[in-house]
Amino acid sequence: MDSYTLIKYLALAVCWVIVMLVLILALFVICWLPLIITLLYAEYRPDKHSRLEEWYVGFEYFARYLAHANSAINPLIYAGFNDNFRKGFQNLFTWMDRKKRYNTMVYRVDSFQSSTNITKV
Repeated sequence: MDSYTLIKYLALAVCWVIVMLVLILALFVICWLPLIITLLYAEYRPDKHSRLEEWYVGFEYFARYLAHANSAINPLIYAGFNDNFRKGFQNLFTWMDRKKRYNTMVYRVDSFQSSTNITKV
């Protein structure tokens, strides 16, 4: 691989990382902004001593749900942009990979040998 091709490949990789980070940041703002607006409204509304409006309860529930959904969306974004993450995520849910991992764990537990010697006093 010549240096021009390598530089071109690295520049493309950097562009993809920048696009991924901008997308993650934009989704973070979109998902958390309703909750921030809800909290600010509850704190700085004109009449604090009266009950909140009826729409507030439903909107607050939606805003909290959306804010927590951001954590579920992030792995999907990473999987879409990163081949290594996608392969690891696929291996996590592959039946054969689970079986191999389980067999390895059992082998390690069965092959454990203590390095301490117990002597009679």
